[in-house]
Amino acid sequence: MTEAHTIEMLVPNGDGTVQSLSAGERACVLIVDDTPAKLMSLSAIVSSMKLDAVTATSGSEALRKLLKQDFAVILLDVRMPVMDGYETAQLIRSRPRSAYTPIILLPLRRWEMKNASGGTDWEL
Repeated sequence: MTEAHTIEMLVPNGDGTVQSLSAGERACVLIVDDTPAKLMSLSAIVSSMKLDAVTATSGSEALRKLLKQDFAVILLDVRMPVMDGYETAQLIRSRPRSAYTPIILLPLRRWEMKNASGGTDWEL
């Protein structure tokens, strides 16, 4: 007989604490990329994990979406025109409500690494 295991989904609150999602409630992931094909691929991956995917095609669009909704995590492209992922991450971190939202920068190539002390949590 196998045991059933449940995974508790925790999402950040705007005050640095976390809350547990209730049964049936799905966490939202913000995906920011200026390439439609990558947005579609990442959305499919996120959705397959039973998470809701919200997309933005620019840093400024991502910031507007963050004013309306909180996210469990943000997947953020580094190389975007006008406002790159580093600048977007710094602006996200400067807003108290999203200061603790995990940010994953992608894709990052070895030769493109630079100081991302703007507060990203992980770089791929």
